[in-house]
Amino acid sequence: MVDVQVSCKHNGIKKIVVTGHAESAPVGEKDFVCAETSAIVIGGLNGLDELFKNDCNLILKDNHIEIRVLKKSDMLNMVLEFMLKQLQTIEETNPENIKITRKEV
Repeated sequence: MVDVQVSCKHNGIKKIVVTGHAESAPVGEKDFVCAETSAIVIGGLNGLDELFKNDCNLILKDNHIEIRVLKKSDMLNMVLEFMLKQLQTIEETNPENIKITRKEV
């Protein structure tokens, strides 16, 4: 299962961590949930790296992606919320393969 942890503070996203694998198809077959999730997250990272290079820290490790907000802005928060809305759409149709948890810190 893909696990998306969202940490918020004062109505703004502070951190997003994405880990796991959707496992919506047998090994060797096309896992569309994983492909959809990867496209959204990697596309989001590319946009964040270009538009908000100094405002967030992007961490990519094997099976672990982390976005840490360093400098809060309304525009950055809107981009992160947009990315999460896309992931929520996948979660609504595939709740057994992706779970989003949002918490106030």
